[in-house]
Amino acid sequence: MFSFATLYLFAVLATPRAVPTPKEQQCRVDADCAVTALDCCGCTAGGAGVPINRRALPAFARRQATSCSATVCPAVLSTHASCESTPRCVARRCQLTLPIGGTCASAADCPASASDEMCKARAVSCAPPVCLEKTCTAVLRSP
Repeated sequence: MFSFATLYLFAVLATPRAVPTPKEQQCRVDADCAVTALDCCGCTAGGAGVPINRRALPAFARRQATSCSATVCPAVLSTHASCESTPRCVARRCQLTLPIGGTCASAADCPASASDEMCKARAVSCAPPVCLEKTCTAVLRSP
C-alpha cells in the first residue's frame, strides 16, 4: 500500500510543469522539430517527451527550470511511447510519430486499426495515421 507521501511525490513527478504553446510547436520541416521533457524529469529519468520547435527550446527550458526547481527525479529510464518516438513536422506542427509499417501513397492507405493497436499497447492516445515518406505512421496526441 502506498503512503500519502509516496502518492504525493508520484503526482508531483507525473504532473507537467510547462507545456509548449501552439506557437512553440509550429514548424515548416522535420528539422525544425525536437523532443524535450514534458515533465520535470524527461525520458532519462522516468518522465515523458513532448515535441517542440528547436528555436523555442531555450525559452521553454527557462520556464520549465523555474517550475521544476524543487523536483527530485528517479534514476530510471522511461518506457513512455514519447521517448521512443521521432519528432516530425506534420501539418505545420511538431508532432511525435511512431512508424506503423507498410508503404503508402496517402493516409487513406494506412489502416487506423494498426495505429490504434500500436498506441493502445503503449498506453498513449494517437491521432489518425498519416503517410510520411511513403510509410504509414502513427501521430501521438500531445498535451
